Amino acid sequence: MASNTVEALSELVAAHMGEPCRSVELLAPGHSLGRTFGVELAGGRRVVAKLSAAGGSLEPAVGNLRTLRELGLPVPEVLAFDSSRSKLAVDVLIMSHLRGRDLGQELPAMTRPQLSRLAEQVIDIQRTVGTLPTGDGCGFAAIGERPTRTWSDVVCRPNAWRFADPPPGDVAGLLPRLRRLIERAEPYFAAVKPICFLDDLTTKNVLVEDGELTGVVDFDVVCYGDPLFHLGLTAAALTSNGAPLGGFYADELFRRAGLDGTARPVVDLYQAVFLINFLGAEDPYGQGPWRSRCASAAAALLTSCEVAAAGW
Repeated sequence: MASNTVEALSELVAAHMGEPCRSVELLAPGHSLGRTFGVELAGGRRVVAKLSAAGGSLEPAVGNLRTLRELGLPVPEVLAFDSSRSKLAVDVLIMSHLRGRDLGQELPAMTRPQLSRLAEQVIDIQRTVGTLPTGDGCGFAAIGERPTRTWSDVVCRPNAWRFADPPPGDVAGLLPRLRRLIERAEPYFAAVKPICFLDDLTTKNVLVEDGELTGVVDFDVVCYGDPLFHLGLTAAALTSNGAPLGGFYADELFRRAGLDGTARPVVDLYQAVFLINFLGAEDPYGQGPWRSRCASAAAALLTSCEVAAAGW
């Protein structure tokens, strides 16, 4: 982190907040666009400052946060938005600080009742977001913008990560099976309504402290399409992380979502999509126990989906 960036950010935050900055700390970047900083003001108050990627804009995130707060959801408050690009040459969004850490860090210390309660809260949040007007198409966009993709295209390309070519050995045999299942599921995908949901409330962006939900974060975009997609991604992340109670939390999410016999195979297919994506795109040649977990789970899910596909 360059010292001139810290200095310029400190000056900008101080100007907007009306008091000097005591410290500036780069927070874990995750996969979101831009960089996020924790800032402590001279009086002890903490705020969060997010910088857009070069050439990008955080204006959509401002609108998303304000809309979600109007729905009563526990998201950060927008304290200031600076798009002057005077010294930092990027947009800067200043938000209230929420206590807690990502669920992935807190999950090992949580109890089953705490995880059950959290699952209920996350599903309630998604149902609330689902009351927003539907989109004119599917895909990732700001709330109220017009997404332009089909749902099948979103499933085939769930993020911007490039798939390794040639694919890793533990993925190569899974890809033809996955493609066949996606083709079989096309009638289901074609009937998906573009419902608004928060696509990345998984083992990250769900903040927890002492086993309790403190807020949800990171809303550069939302997704329009099938809300079950979020369940598949969460289950895939839990499998990859290998936390002892990860499977229990996934099952609680499924139970709270009221999955029936038709929906569960779809979630399993989405989970397989993301597990294979982890293996072949996000970290195609990575090593570690997570890799064998993901490959084994993806193979088992594809087998289950192949049985269920007779009803699609």
